[in-house]
Amino acid sequence: MFWVMSSGPDHTVTQNIVAVIQQQGSQTQILGFMGFGPITRMDHTLLAVNQSHLINPRLQKDWPTLACPSGSGTKFWAHEWEKHGTCSLDVLGQRDYFVTGLNLKNQINLLQVLKTAGIEPNGQTYTLGSIKDAIKQGVGFTPFVECNVDESRNSQLYQIYLCLDKMASNLIECPIFPHGKCGSHIESSNRDQSDHPSEKHTLRERERMKISSFITKLLAVELLFAASALSQDFDFFYFVQQVSFPKSLLPNLSHI
Repeated sequence: MFWVMSSGPDHTVTQNIVAVIQQQGSQTQILGFMGFGPITRMDHTLLAVNQSHLINPRLQKDWPTLACPSGSGTKFWAHEWEKHGTCSLDVLGQRDYFVTGLNLKNQINLLQVLKTAGIEPNGQTYTLGSIKDAIKQGVGFTPFVECNVDESRNSQLYQIYLCLDKMASNLIECPIFPHGKCGSHIESSNRDQSDHPSEKHTLRERERMKISSFITKLLAVELLFAASALSQDFDFFYFVQQVSFPKSLLPNLSHI
């Protein structure tokens, strides 16, 4: 199984990046990443976003650039398209890529799913199982829950993954989850502090985690295409919603 993404040294060149995934019995692990060609030159101008008076306001509201919430967001959306969207070009065009992500966020509505189950950033402690069960009951499929740590080294909920079929039309059970896990308990908190999201943290069973209060304000969105090296029948999408943010962004988020 390969997890295919795209990246580039600037905003015009995109190269495919493959995550090599190893399966040993019931254990699955992402071993590393490698690039392969050819490098494809892509036009980073977001015509579908800039020319549509319907899409742009939705992106500003539900898929904003957190580094500069008051900005137009065009450069950020170009980055999202080049890094993630171009991999799914055979399935979703530029406009459909963004519309699909926005529609899924509203359709799945993880904020309401968690709130209905009584899971909120109110200082209480929740088990990892209760969070996963709440999401599965609300949407019908098992999520992957990823955690990070805040600046005080406290564990907290970071991202929630769900999977879609290869046409990005229907939710499915995930064929494979990214590497990483959370501890057995998650602690909610009203403190707005989090560490850099790229810092993965393997947690001991007794560690507790919090839910950032920003979960009540917005969930950032990502739509990632995962391609199988064996058959296109195994291709699928990760739909990712972010719950906590890098502490470097918090001053910019205070007015959201």
